[in-house]
Amino acid sequence: MLAVEKKLSYDNFENKFIKWSFSELIKRLKHFKINYLKVKRENVDQDLIKKIDKMIRKLKLKPKHSFLAEVGELQKINSISLVLQMAPGYKELYKYYLMLLKGLSLNGDIFRLSIKELWQLYEYWTFLKLNSLLQDKYKMLKNNIIKLDYSGINVTLSKGGLAEVEYQNPITGEKFTLSYNTAAGDGITTNQKPDNILSLSKEDSEHQYKFIFDAKYQLNQAEDGTPYARSHKGIPGPEEEDDINTMHRYRDAVAAAW
Repeated sequence: MLAVEKKLSYDNFENKFIKWSFSELIKRLKHFKINYLKVKRENVDQDLIKKIDKMIRKLKLKPKHSFLAEVGELQKINSISLVLQMAPGYKELYKYYLMLLKGLSLNGDIFRLSIKELWQLYEYWTFLKLNSLLQDKYKMLKNNIIKLDYSGINVTLSKGGLAEVEYQNPITGEKFTLSYNTAAGDGITTNQKPDNILSLSKEDSEHQYKFIFDAKYQLNQAEDGTPYARSHKGIPGPEEEDDINTMHRYRDAVAAAW
């Protein structure tokens, strides 16, 4: 009688893709090493070279001394299967492969090489500096500034886009959020978009506390003899008085949203 014997095979598209990704990463590492040595002809960091060589050796050993040895070569990629996108293990490997592959492909308005207004650069700096100060003492839970997709690593810090970073106090467990360019108000008469809003919630309070940080880089030194010094009694302040009025509008918009 004829009998059917089932055999376990690892020679499928997903495993072929893994094997192919290893070879692609090896090529990238070798290319990086060559370019680095060209630029750094003197004062070459030998520790970095050793790390690169170690990575290459590990990537070469895996396909030879694992189940990948039974896997054939990948001929072409028509589309990415759901297994690579959703299955445990494959999903994480595919994600890390994209991060390594696209690590130098930074996209987003903040990285576009074009002339930017000084106020816009100062807004970016203020938001990043606030996050830098918060990271020193608090635990970051999540952020949507950096996003990963098929086009690479995207930075969402731009006008009209919502960028938020959530932190947690390791002692009290309280959470708070720093957001950039978030709309506040009823959307009809008082809708405003402050640069940065720090939102805090206390466990013993039902209210949420919001602190507004808006970059005002133009400072008048109130030099002697100037109309500004006479009208402000020699006290330095914002170049435009409307900047103060803007802060009041932001406060009223946030209060109206509650």
